[in-house]
Amino acid sequence: MNEATEVKKTVSLDSLNLEKDCGQGYEFELVDVKGQGSGIFLTVLGQHAEEPKKAIRKRLNAEITQNAMLQKRGKDVPVRMVEDLRDDNLHDAAVYVIAWEGITEPCTLDNVMKLFRINQEYMRQAIEESQKLENFTLGK
Repeated sequence: MNEATEVKKTVSLDSLNLEKDCGQGYEFELVDVKGQGSGIFLTVLGQHAEEPKKAIRKRLNAEITQNAMLQKRGKDVPVRMVEDLRDDNLHDAAVYVIAWEGITEPCTLDNVMKLFRINQEYMRQAIEESQKLENFTLGK
């Protein structure tokens, strides 16, 4: 047994709160298709942050409620097309972006979704940075 395992350390539950850590924005520069800095900076929340999860739950709960109401009235639940699923994916990625620099339009949910729709490489980078826990926990 090494020395590190012999000493029992206690920690507070609050110090283990990834939701809180991930609720702090992390800024990074998007890289263009040539691998160069684009001059565009996004600030994202981490994958465990409460606000994005809340926005995703709201979208899903609205859909579930609408479908339940249709079924209750004896109506068919609409078939979801690929475009609908793509929009859901765009939304669920965009809710993690809280700010940007280097783009003239304001950073709104609709504009972030537009950016991700026209440049899926930027969406991939935003998701990747949001999922890196070290972006939100290294300063601890």
